[in-house]
Amino acid sequence: MPITLNFGEWPGEAPRKRGRPKSEPQDFWEDWGSLTYMLESYWAEIGWALHLLRSQPRKPTHEQLAHALEPLRGRYNAERILYYFRTAGEAASSQTIRQTLRALTKSRKQERKLKQVSNDHEERCLEALRAIERTKAEIADAEKNEEHAIARAKQKILESANEATLRRFLEACRPCEVFKKTTMKGDAIHDRLEEQEAYYFREQALRFLRDKRYELTPHNLAAAITGLPRLSYRKSIELCLKTEAEIEAKTGNKRMPQLAFRILEFVQANLRRGETLKGNALLDFFQSRIKKLAKKDDLRTYLAENWIHLKNAILEATKADCVRAELPYFVARLFEKNRASCTTDVDRLLAAKEALWDG
Repeated sequence: MPITLNFGEWPGEAPRKRGRPKSEPQDFWEDWGSLTYMLESYWAEIGWALHLLRSQPRKPTHEQLAHALEPLRGRYNAERILYYFRTAGEAASSQTIRQTLRALTKSRKQERKLKQVSNDHEERCLEALRAIERTKAEIADAEKNEEHAIARAKQKILESANEATLRRFLEACRPCEVFKKTTMKGDAIHDRLEEQEAYYFREQALRFLRDKRYELTPHNLAAAITGLPRLSYRKSIELCLKTEAEIEAKTGNKRMPQLAFRILEFVQANLRRGETLKGNALLDFFQSRIKKLAKKDDLRTYLAENWIHLKNAILEATKADCVRAELPYFVARLFEKNRASCTTDVDRLLAAKEALWDG
């Protein structure tokens, strides 16, 4: 299920003010951070496909976008995105979604009122039935004590209560037909809202993909979709970047990208610098670039310890039949695959032997 952002109240909660839902910056930070973490962790798997969609002359389709994001399926927090690709969706704008949301709120409010009326009727019927049971017990006690006049009087009270009628009324109130119809109507509106939100989410994601004003990075893509489908991608980016700037100004700390994305950026930058190099010359160049990283940098430590996997990934990728721009993504995927397959003691010893130790 998608993450619910507090941009105004959803149906079933306290009524919100009229007008367009307002967005609070603090509501974005946690969701944006988790989306950025997930996208940076798997950018090597989806980044190239997204770049191809951006560069193609025709507008990408929803199906092409879904196919590009398919490698995320099953990944942590990916359902926040893939949830909106489960259905074809009903074409809708932000205004249409707000209208449907208002209709759903109205329907759910009517449901609650009808449910309360039904509950009140049921409680009155139950209280009447409890009174009947008490009267029956009093009649039994009166007959036991040979108080026949009292028993006859209470019997008349019991007959006037019309127990059978009360029981039929009780069954009719559990639940009433009007409540059932209202609930079905509300469920239908809810389904339509989900269809509209799915379409709007995908359409806005595609608009961001085609918008060359924004660099296509996990950071920006996460900012674009954090507010969807309640906001447009541009409003979402605006609010996310504003929040980030405020937090950085307050704390003095700049966010560091995830290690997996830093590896991809490192490979991409150095393949570009060493584009004329091949074979051992390219490997030597990468070794020198790793050693030039700061000694306290986690990236240097990680790549030095796993040099054997990066070396094999570079050699295999440069022999593959792919365009130059795709190579960094290919290398990053192979590197992670090689590293994950290092499970035996022999594998670990070989990796340690080829590690780029200082000295």
